[in-house]
Amino acid sequence: MSSTDVGRVFVTGYDVNLPRDDDVDGALRKLFSSCGLITDICIRRRHGKLLRSVIYIVGEGAAEKALKLSGSDAGGWKAIVNPYPFMETEGRSEPRQRTAQG
Repeated sequence: MSSTDVGRVFVTGYDVNLPRDDDVDGALRKLFSSCGLITDICIRRRHGKLLRSVIYIVGEGAAEKALKLSGSDAGGWKAIVNPYPFMETEGRSEPRQRTAQG
């Protein structure tokens, strides 16, 4: 699997007062299922209110496909999709180089 096969995006746009995470999760899974295999959806809250979700998708061009869905109806709300690329070194297990100062 190459790094282009794994993607993640931020999603906002839903009613922050929705009572159940599974309502948002189900809508996101339905909307983004055509982009690839959804491996995880992290729904973030602050003070009991929904903030945004991070969706992890595996498949060729998955993140690019997901970005094209920005503005789509997700069951009564518009999904706003923004890129959330991985850092170039993210996920590597190589030790960090130490500098003389630390």
